[in-house]
Amino acid sequence: MNKNYLTLLLIATIASSTAAFGGTPGKAIALGLGIWFISTKNIAYFPLLAIITSFLSTGYLLYIQMFFICLANFETLRKRGLSTLFLIYTLMIITVLFYAFVKLQTSNINIGTSLKDYIFVLALSPFFYGAVVYSKYSKNDFDWERIFDALIIVGVLNISFSIIKPFFEISRLFFLIIPFLFTYIFINFSDTSQLKKIIYSGLVLLYYLGTDGITFTLIFSAFISILLIRRKVKSTIVPFVLVLLVVYIPIYAINNSDDLDFTDFIDLDMSDIRTLDDFNGRLGMKLIEDRGPIWTSAWNYLKENISILPPLDKYKLFVKSKLNSETEWEFHSHNLALESLLNLGLITGILVLIFFLYINFTSVKGLNYQRLKPIAKIFIIVSVVSNIVGSMSGIFPLLLDYAFLPLVIMGAYYYNKKTIFK
Repeated sequence: MNKNYLTLLLIATIASSTAAFGGTPGKAIALGLGIWFISTKNIAYFPLLAIITSFLSTGYLLYIQMFFICLANFETLRKRGLSTLFLIYTLMIITVLFYAFVKLQTSNINIGTSLKDYIFVLALSPFFYGAVVYSKYSKNDFDWERIFDALIIVGVLNISFSIIKPFFEISRLFFLIIPFLFTYIFINFSDTSQLKKIIYSGLVLLYYLGTDGITFTLIFSAFISILLIRRKVKSTIVPFVLVLLVVYIPIYAINNSDDLDFTDFIDLDMSDIRTLDDFNGRLGMKLIEDRGPIWTSAWNYLKENISILPPLDKYKLFVKSKLNSETEWEFHSHNLALESLLNLGLITGILVLIFFLYINFTSVKGLNYQRLKPIAKIFIIVSVVSNIVGSMSGIFPLLLDYAFLPLVIMGAYYYNKKTIFK
C-alpha cells in the first residue's frame, strides 16, 4: 500500500474515531480532510471519504460541496445524459436550502438542526458527484481492495466503539457492511485466493451474530443478493418484487396491527430462535408490534397534515401499542417513503423517492454483464437490495453517514460505462 495513502488512512481513521464520540477536534479534522478529498475530485480518495462520512453524520457541508462541484461541471453531466435530472435536483436543493434558511431565521436553532429534516435531498448528491469524477477526472477503475479495507475498518471501529461505550450509535454503513460481508463469504467461500478477506469478514460477522446485531432486514438483503448473483432469479423482475414487498408490508402492518397479536414474542431475541414458530413469531412481532404502530401513526398524521411544500414545523407522532398507552414517539417513522413525505412535503418528498428508485433500479440492470469485476458486482447488487429493503423498515439509505459510498459508485459506473447496465 502506498505510504502516503497509508498515512492519510491512519489520519482519517483517527479523526473519524474522535468525531464518532462527539470530539470537536476530530470532527474539525475529519471535515477538513473530507473537504480536501472532495475538492481534488480524485477517485483514489473515495475509500477514505467512506470512512469519514460514516462517522460524520452532521457532515452536511461535504454533501453541499459535492453538489456545487457538480454544478460547476454541468457540461460533463450533460454529456452523460444527466442534465435534466440534475436541473430538477438543483431545484430540490434550492428549495430545501431556502426552507432551512427560513427555519434558521425564525427558530432558535443552529444550522445543522435547520438542515436535519432535509438530509434526504442532500444525500443524493454523491450520485452526480460520482458521475462527474469518474467520467472526467479518472482513467482508472475503483481500487476495490481499498474499498474492501475501508468497509472492514468501519466494521471494526463500530465493534470497538460499542464495546468501549455501550449503547454507542453505530455508523449506519453497518446496514450495508453486514449483508455485503455475508454475500462476499458465500460467493467466495471455495476460493482460496480470497481466504484472507473471508477471515476478516467472518470475524466481523461473528461478533454481530453473538450480540444480536443481525436483523431480518440484513439477512433478507443478503439472501436476495446471493440469489441474484447466483442467477436464481432474473434481475429484470427484481424491481417489481422489491417494490411490491416494500409497499405491501407497511400497508399490511397498518391494516392488521390492531387485529394480530404477537406480544408473546416481544422479548424473543434473534439469538433465541430455535424453531420455525420462533422465527415466525419474531418476524410477526417486528412487523406488527414494533413497526406497525409507528407506521400507523405516521400514516394517520400524513392524512391530516399533508403539506405540498416542506413544512416548517417538525411533525410529532403519538404511538399506541397493545402493551402501552399512547405515548409521543421521539424517533423517526422507520420508513423512507413516510419520512420523506413527513419532512419534505408532497412534491419534494415524491421527487426524492423517484430519484431514489431510479438510481437503484437503473443500477440493477444487466447484473450478469461479464466485464464487471466480481467484487464490484457483489457490492452493487448488495447496495441496491439493501437500499430498497432498508427503505421499507428504516430511513438509513438516505442518511449522510450511509449514502456516500453506494451512491457515488452507482453514479460512477452507470454513467461512465453505460454498457454495463444495459
